[in-house]
Amino acid sequence: MKEVYKEGNTGEGSFVEVLPLSEANVTEKPVACPDCRGVIHSVQRYGRILRLSELRSLERKHLMVINQSLEHLSRWMSFPESSAKNLKGKALVKKLKEVMKTLLLSPMRKVSNACRDSDALGGIPRPPTRPLLHTYELLGRALTDMAVTRDDTNYSAAQQFLDRGIVLADETTSTRSASNLRLLKSQMLMKWPSSSDSIKDEATELVDWILGREELLSAEVVYRAKELKRILLNPLRDVSEVIKAMNVQDGYDYGGSWSSHWYECPNGHPYFIGECGGAMQESRCIECGAIVGGTSHHLIASNRAAGGVVAEVLQSEAR
Repeated sequence: MKEVYKEGNTGEGSFVEVLPLSEANVTEKPVACPDCRGVIHSVQRYGRILRLSELRSLERKHLMVINQSLEHLSRWMSFPESSAKNLKGKALVKKLKEVMKTLLLSPMRKVSNACRDSDALGGIPRPPTRPLLHTYELLGRALTDMAVTRDDTNYSAAQQFLDRGIVLADETTSTRSASNLRLLKSQMLMKWPSSSDSIKDEATELVDWILGREELLSAEVVYRAKELKRILLNPLRDVSEVIKAMNVQDGYDYGGSWSSHWYECPNGHPYFIGECGGAMQESRCIECGAIVGGTSHHLIASNRAAGGVVAEVLQSEAR
């Protein structure tokens, strides 16, 4: 009783005020009569304890279903990409949004929202945030994979979900989730090379936040953050290494700055054509699924010579 009520100065079991349920150490074990050991279920004196215990039990069962769904969807996302990438992405996003809708209707969240402005009820426990943070993370990943250009609908939606997750993780001091979400957003910002200082500054700020908490995080997260920071400091280095790697043992330089082997799809994703560099067949962009290539040495009209960072590297190699 002392977990949910404040005891009066007179003692003798007198209680004068309710205590916040969010701080109550009440288990799901049924309250039993000290004499007959029968379960107490309708005594008003124990009403707050009984209802809190029932609420926690309902929430636990609810979260078991949610966690199973998230685990299943996480495995689905780890499967190799199929040819119907965008359809797979849409199906994932739909299912994840259904999970989020169910999460927001959890028993504890319903009661918490209903009693938010009621001081008399003494503070309902806040629902666990980890499943919601995980859902934000998976939605960010799925929508980022579907995005074909910077600022398209999927890109903007991914940014919104990741931003919401970051705010929630910071509010609840969930450092691990906050780092994962920041890592995902920085990767999203860097998916398309950009000369915009604002984009680079935002990505750098996200990565620096992670590196500032290195001692609290796993080695894998720290390593990935350091790799992103290295790319941010020298964005041309990785592309330059890829182009140089196209050199072959027989001396023919497929990636030389004088060649015309590098092109980009309608959405700006670079690709490479070997041999003489002329397009002899059509294919699909591995990033967005757009048609790339051409026939009889003629590039299809929607494609063009590579620009952006690839063009910068090729020009620097030529100098």
